[in-house]
Amino acid sequence: MTSAQQKELIERDRPAAATSTCIRCERPLTNPRSIRRGMGQVCFSKTGGVVGGASGGNDYSDRYLDVDLEEGGLIMNRPDGEGKGKPPVETNVPHLVEQHSPSGFEFGYGGSGPADLALNVTMIVLNRVADEKGIELEGSVDLESGSVSRPVWRSYQEFKSRFVAPCPRDGGRVPWETLREWAEEKLTEIT
Repeated sequence: MTSAQQKELIERDRPAAATSTCIRCERPLTNPRSIRRGMGQVCFSKTGGVVGGASGGNDYSDRYLDVDLEEGGLIMNRPDGEGKGKPPVETNVPHLVEQHSPSGFEFGYGGSGPADLALNVTMIVLNRVADEKGIELEGSVDLESGSVSRPVWRSYQEFKSRFVAPCPRDGGRVPWETLREWAEEKLTEIT
């Protein structure tokens, strides 16, 4: 996924740019919700609601919930009774970048899956709040897949420790207002 496509996914309620394309089939996207998730409705249905990776998300063990962060807050869920072994994770955070965990998002401890979840949430939340306030997040850090601004890179481990790692193993939710307040605090520190 290109940096331009990542930016389109994190910018809510903006008109589609001419280059907005599905990460799975590369067809043009016009629906704002499809643009935010980076995948058209048909491809989203075919992947079983999983977003991310070059193959449309089939590389990840977690499932994407199509609920915007501003509407539902950060959702971290682990459905009960879905087969044997480790239950899958459900979250409303699209895979925009990857640094630590090629298998997908996790929560409830301080490992690589929680780190990538925190990295993606931090990227979305800091960019949205910075954009609303007219603040440009400077610098770029290249990752295993994609890149993030320096403020996102400097903040995501703190986000993981504060919100993702302590979440109960069966799931939890962090309200949008809590996410917004955290982002405003971070932006005050860097500006």
